Amino acid sequence: MTNADSVSGFEPVDLGEGLVLEPFSSRYQESFLECVARSFDCRPALERWLHLNFENPVGRSLILIVRDGERVVAGITHLRRRLSAFGRIYDVGHGMDAMTDPDYRLKGLRRSLTEALLRLDEEAGISLVCGVANDQVLASNLKYSGQAEVSGFPPIMVKPTRPASAAWRLLTRGLSSLVTDTATASGLAAPPDCAAAGPLALTDKERRRVERELATGRWVPAHFDDAHARLYANHIDAGRVCFMSDAASLRWRYAKTERTFYLQRDIVAGSTLLASMVARPATLRGVAFLVIMEFVWLEGERAQAMRLIDDAVQLGRSLRTHALSLLAMPSTAARELAAELGFRMVPKFLVGKGLHLTIGKTDLSGPPDPRLLEGDNWAYSWGNGFVL
Repeated sequence: MTNADSVSGFEPVDLGEGLVLEPFSSRYQESFLECVARSFDCRPALERWLHLNFENPVGRSLILIVRDGERVVAGITHLRRRLSAFGRIYDVGHGMDAMTDPDYRLKGLRRSLTEALLRLDEEAGISLVCGVANDQVLASNLKYSGQAEVSGFPPIMVKPTRPASAAWRLLTRGLSSLVTDTATASGLAAPPDCAAAGPLALTDKERRRVERELATGRWVPAHFDDAHARLYANHIDAGRVCFMSDAASLRWRYAKTERTFYLQRDIVAGSTLLASMVARPATLRGVAFLVIMEFVWLEGERAQAMRLIDDAVQLGRSLRTHALSLLAMPSTAARELAAELGFRMVPKFLVGKGLHLTIGKTDLSGPPDPRLLEGDNWAYSWGNGFVL
């Protein structure tokens, strides 16, 4: 497995001290994942990593590494995506899992990798680069990639499914870890910091409850066909800045894994898919959520969207979750409807390490179109990321 064809002509760069910067190849696959594990203190899954980077219908990821002999000590990945914005379709490199082995930090490797990968992006026809960064990574994204921060992010909304239980759990187990980011030290599950270690695994209890729910037939395993592609291309918020989702991309994103399971509920009239939702349970920092990964409906089908939220509340209760969680950007129809139905915004200071959506131009010729930096222009879901 290699992405050499997509970066043909790239000559290895001698960085001195025995360090070499070059494209990833299968020869260094095991060492690459070992570096992921050391850099993020996680357990990356080979099957998951190969699926994300080499089975993406948009194209193989661009991956550069720095090695010391046979040991990979740093790496950077741009996963290929397409972004619809203001009447244009952009080829985008979604930054993921940028890493440096703890023993090799403060040597400028991140900067060397970023500059080289941006040049490769341009050669591959990728004009924009984006990513979701925590507080620790944000500064390097802004400094080395020429990216700027999108306003209004992260727009996390929650709605209790069992209000009394949710409030008690937040107060006794979840709230302190949300604020201080000591979830892992406290033995509370937190989302992985890298896509290679995702998606967040179901607990045994969650898995058993999902299996019982599937047996009822009310929700089904996530699946996508041409009807879903039409809905996602024409849903009520589709005219905003958003990542494009055809059937192949949706099947790739929501492929079943041993770690998790995605549930889906569709509302159909005749041959027309009116509304659809994808959700999964996830226990985050001691609080059990039903995470709404996707929530789309056609113009004029607001009643069907409300019906899906009611169905999600019932599913959340059946799965014994404490609350629903939805990501809904400012000014979207999803945000407006969710607020009307009792969802509330999570204050930004409660979002652990912080989350920041950034975007920039690969040619570093200046800031991106300022309209891309306005959160009011975006539609963005939990499903646009890769850790859940």
